[in-house]
Amino acid sequence: MKRFPYNCTVKETGEKFTPTIIDYDNQEVGWQKSQVSDDLHWYGFDEVEFEEREDFIPLAKNKK
Repeated sequence: MKRFPYNCTVKETGEKFTPTIIDYDNQEVGWQKSQVSDDLHWYGFDEVEFEEREDFIPLAKNKK
């Protein structure tokens, strides 16, 4: 299941990622590169470009 509706590209480096966490209140996306708990990197919405994912399935449309 594809949980997040966007892929992101960091404007400064061109690095592409799928957010692990999207914090709409603080306008940030978080990306955890590994399973190490302190490896979460936060980027402001203004630091990334968003691209809608074609393979995103909204949770409300999942069938059991």
